[in-house]
Formats: sequence, C-alpha cells, structure tokens
Amino acid sequence: MASYTVNGLEGLKRKLKKIENIREVLDAVYARAARDATRKFITETPKMTGQTARGWMFPVKRGLSDYLLANKTTTTDKKHSLVEILDKGRRTVYPVVAKRLYIPLSNKGRSKRAGAPIPAGFVYGKDYVFAKKSKATKGKFFINKINKETSTYIRMASLEAIAKS
Repeated sequence: MASYTVNGLEGLKRKLKKIENIREVLDAVYARAARDATRKFITETPKMTGQTARGWMFPVKRGLSDYLLANKTTTTDKKHSLVEILDKGRRTVYPVVAKRLYIPLSNKGRSKRAGAPIPAGFVYGKDYVFAKKSKATKGKFFINKINKETSTYIRMASLEAIAKS
C-alpha cells in the first residue's frame, strides 16, 4: 500500500475556507474602491457646479462588500438629477409657464431662486438674459470613465487579496 503527503494542504484548506467567505475577504478592497471613486466623482464633476460636486455622499455600507455611492442634488423642480444631466446631457429646454427662460450669466445671476422676482441689483446682459429656448447640451460622460477605472482596480486588488489570504 502506498501513502503520500501533500505539502501545504493545511494552508490550502485555510485559503479555501476564506474563499468561502469571499465577501469578508474582499470587503476592504470594496471599501477602498468606494472611497476612491467618491473622491474621483467629486473632482471630475464639472467645476461650474460646486453644489453638485459637494453633493456626493460619503460611501454608505449596506452590507459586506456592498457600498452605495450617491448624489441627491436635483433641479429646482426636484424632478431631475443634476449629475445625470451633467453626465448624459439634456435636450432643448423651452419655457413652460413664462414667455421666456431666465438664463443666468454670472454667479450673482445664479443666486436667484426659481420663481423669485429678479432682484433690483441684477443687470440685464451681465448677470442674466431671457431666451425663447435653451440649446441641448452634450454630457461629459465622466461616470462611465470612473466606473471603468474602479472596476479595473477592484479586479486587480481582488486577485491580490485572494492571493494574500
């Protein structure tokens, strides 16, 4: 009768047992990826939208290796996400209630709230203008770029974490 021994069998068993709990092994990888992606979203959000860039929430842990990244900044009518508009663009906008659209040109002009009367200090042509429509805009497509970078990082870091465990 022949017998044999396998070198490293106990280590292999421990590694396989950890891989059964793969979400626990990879939780640190996903946590770092979530923090890095949030930082990239803040820096890549177009600069004229400071409030939108500041609207990115700190990653919320929903479970093992499960993080939520969100930005809840919306338009003044609370119907559309500003991040989606910046990322994908928008179609031509026409006035709904008024005869003309109010279009701010300066930060002072942007400070007027929707529906509020135009303050006395605002200068037509410098702070704001009126238009019959607003042209469609093309998106910046920054979310897909960051998602690709993050998924590449997760793939490579996951392989390293599994090899180390």
